Amino acid sequence: FVFQGMEEDKGPQMRKLYVE
Repeated sequence: FVFQGMEEDKGPQMRKLYVE
């Protein structure tokens, strides 16, 4: 998944973005 790599780069903010 593309967002999986971005999550580690951007942080929890990006993670929460695509999780919700």
